[in-house]
Amino acid sequence: MVGKEGVPNAGYPFQLLINAYCDRNRAVDACKLLQNYVGENQLKPWHSTYIVLIRKLLVQGGFKDALDTLGLMKEVGFPPFVDPFTKYVSKSGSSEGAIAFVKVMTSKRFPSTLVVLCVFKAFFKPSRQAEARDLLSKCPCYICNHADVLNLFCSMKSGESVHAAPMVA
Repeated sequence: MVGKEGVPNAGYPFQLLINAYCDRNRAVDACKLLQNYVGENQLKPWHSTYIVLIRKLLVQGGFKDALDTLGLMKEVGFPPFVDPFTKYVSKSGSSEGAIAFVKVMTSKRFPSTLVVLCVFKAFFKPSRQAEARDLLSKCPCYICNHADVLNLFCSMKSGESVHAAPMVA
């Protein structure tokens, strides 16, 4: 199809191929296929292709591959798909996984305070304060001293809900 229609028109059949791999619990193979076609053949998959693949990779235990796919998604100009990563990190991730996620989301050498704040909130929801504190210890000073981050950690010490801390950009 890529040879017949050309690279710009291959989005739909490529998404069908990725979906077929994912439905057969082969999301890691689909990820390799996507990376090869984007890198070597300049294929431009649809935004929804990246979203499906990231979700399936996280469900099938391919956190590192999902991070690589997120990075590729950002490189081609699509907005990053953050929600499944924060959910994954909050349920089964570690502070190291959270740091890896924050690094992929980093632009211009600085991690986004909003992204880190979302990860902190995700850790607090299932009562994983130890991981949140570990992540905080690995963050740069401007994040540790950010008012929203300080408010979030103080509210957790006083027993308030996670939603009590306001989120300001």
